Amino acid sequence: MRVTYYTIENKSFNSMKFTEEKLEQAFIELIQKQGFGYVHGADIQRSPDEVIIEADLRNFLLSK
Repeated sequence: MRVTYYTIENKSFNSMKFTEEKLEQAFIELIQKQGFGYVHGADIQRSPDEVIIEADLRNFLLSK
């Protein structure tokens, strides 16, 4: 059996003992270390029926 260990922010996680919450937090920390921003979904100002955040899409398209 292969066991993989991940160390993020001085925390070691045994991959066999990950809960969904620990896995999500590990990925959030990993992408933040790579320079990406993170905003919790509940903190995004939008209507629940909006699938696309128009301002983000507009800014992205204008930058291309």
